[in-house]
Amino acid sequence: MQERVYETTVVFDGVLSEDVLKKEVAGVKALLEGEKAVVHRVDEWGRRELAYRIRKRKSGYYVLFVHGGAGDIPQKAGRVLRLNKKVLRFLTIAATSAAIAPKSQPVTVAPAAVPAATPAPAGPERT
Repeated sequence: MQERVYETTVVFDGVLSEDVLKKEVAGVKALLEGEKAVVHRVDEWGRRELAYRIRKRKSGYYVLFVHGGAGDIPQKAGRVLRLNKKVLRFLTIAATSAAIAPKSQPVTVAPAAVPAATPAPAGPERT
């Protein structure tokens, strides 16, 4: 059976301290691993301003979890995340296997040489 790959983005309450956030991120990772998921990557995006207030909060701490496993993992993890008062929002989507690859450094590409423009064919003269 092919492993399904998921991306779960969790928005934690922005007023939480760094220590509490580290425990919550570790807790979500342990939750996924407890459901027999393989956590491929955890990207902490940091505190960001929310587009609109959620539970009277203006900011949130964003974390992306890329994980794989059986098809029932998102539902099981969603039940627990919904009950966690420190989680403002979360979203799980099915991802491609390319999401498993580690984040790479930005690649700078030299501009390609632009070929010289060819002159247009001469047509009849207008007067």
